[in-house]
Amino acid sequence: MLAVLAPPGVATLVNRSRIDRAQETVRGLAEVLRATGLVDRARGQAADDLLGGPGNSPEAPGVRQWVDGRVGSLTDYVSLPIRSDPWGNRYMVNIGVTRTSEADGASTDPPALWVLSAGPNGLVETRYAAPAVSAVVGGDDVGARIE
Repeated sequence: MLAVLAPPGVATLVNRSRIDRAQETVRGLAEVLRATGLVDRARGQAADDLLGGPGNSPEAPGVRQWVDGRVGSLTDYVSLPIRSDPWGNRYMVNIGVTRTSEADGASTDPPALWVLSAGPNGLVETRYAAPAVSAVVGGDDVGARIE
């Protein structure tokens, strides 16, 4: 058996390139979704908890709303071709937060609306319904705010 090992610097560069690609994609999707009026369109519809692109559903221990619930097609809202993130998982939008003004149950601040990739570890670590004023991307997730 022949094994090929890459020097640590090469692996770091490859991972950095994947992160950069994911960041570029989530920013682009967020811009398009903002420009097409996603929030106004979504408020008129009641069904989906998430919008998802192609790819595997990532794991989401502790933030199950990102993987449980009804998933609509992200391609219904974006005319761009969408592929899975660089790790094979789908890009997601937490569209279900537009149906409530109660982010994380107690706040009256509007919730943050994200385009999100689970990042290199494949685990979603970002809160699903955090108030927009304090929302941050969790762990190694890659995200861009729509609102």
